[in-house]
Amino acid sequence: MPHSADEEILEKLESVDQKIIDAVSLIRQQADVFSHQGSVQESWRSYKGRRLGPYYRLVYRSGSKQRSIYLGSDQAGVSLVRETLQLVQQELRRQESISECRKAVRSELRKTRRQLHDQLAAVGLRIQGAEIRGWQSARPQTNVSEAMK
Repeated sequence: MPHSADEEILEKLESVDQKIIDAVSLIRQQADVFSHQGSVQESWRSYKGRRLGPYYRLVYRSGSKQRSIYLGSDQAGVSLVRETLQLVQQELRRQESISECRKAVRSELRKTRRQLHDQLAAVGLRIQGAEIRGWQSARPQTNVSEAMK
């Protein structure tokens, strides 16, 4: 039991430090769960008209329930939890980045194919599969260099 106000504050900080250690340990033990979910959330509180904080917590889902672990306001401890979470989620972020790149490439490909279709249609040609068709019935000036202008 604490004997003074200073000791009481130290006891609370030790408790929060233990929670940070527990949070890092939980992230490492349940890496399969935290690899695709979980984040560190920042919150503020009001007390007698004053804004206090920021206070941090680790938020994640366990089954269908949302869970949180209070991390306190210690920036060093919170950054340790964030770094651990980022390491576990690194593969997910990489996959998301690859997915975004693929989406951008497919969009550009569709745009380029539309432009090619329009240019070929202007000279009476069409794309069928991987071939350009309509050379025999195309307009007389079907020189390839003229067709692509």
